Amino acid sequence: MVPEMFRVGSPVVLREVVNGKVWTVRPVRVVRDTPELTALYMVPGSSYKHPRTLTGNRVPRHLLVPDWRLIDRRWDGGGALYLATPGDPYMIIGFRTDDNSGWEQWYINLQDPLMRTTLGFDYLDMELDVEIKPDLTEWRWKDVARFRVLVDRGVISPTKAAQLTRVGQKIADMVVSGASIVDGWQRWDPPQWHIAPMPEDWDEISRARCQ
Repeated sequence: MVPEMFRVGSPVVLREVVNGKVWTVRPVRVVRDTPELTALYMVPGSSYKHPRTLTGNRVPRHLLVPDWRLIDRRWDGGGALYLATPGDPYMIIGFRTDDNSGWEQWYINLQDPLMRTTLGFDYLDMELDVEIKPDLTEWRWKDVARFRVLVDRGVISPTKAAQLTRVGQKIADMVVSGASIVDGWQRWDPPQWHIAPMPEDWDEISRARCQ
């Protein structure tokens, strides 16, 4: 059974999952959830799950570390808006200013498409990203060297790497031209929502992904 669409304001989690294990968990609220667009919002001050080595040190990017544990961290600064088109290999993230009054930066996160679960949405980050100025006039690649490491080590195939690069450039050009899913969201102001709670079963994988 495929989970139904979530209602506006519903608390859900946005999770990165690597090799069947949770890598990060962000508690968010649903801004919009339709067949055309999923929009999620993380309220400033939210507590989220972040990876560390088993001894508590920082870890290298996912796909290169055999095991990890998660710690709680606080999301400082402004809120974060996540925009995704179902089935597409990217997500656009809008980071708010520290006082949450406007946009500090837009960001294209290249990844596997969002997978809907009973808890929210899962995905797998592919490392390569695009940074876009808050006025949406210019863009630049981010984490190219780290992305190349994954390709050189065979974690990401050259074919997939080329596909992701094409997608990143195409979407970045669309954002700058005003023809992307960001169009119109520049004028969006977040509701005065409370921080979304972290569900007790945030680490459930198979049961949350019931089909």
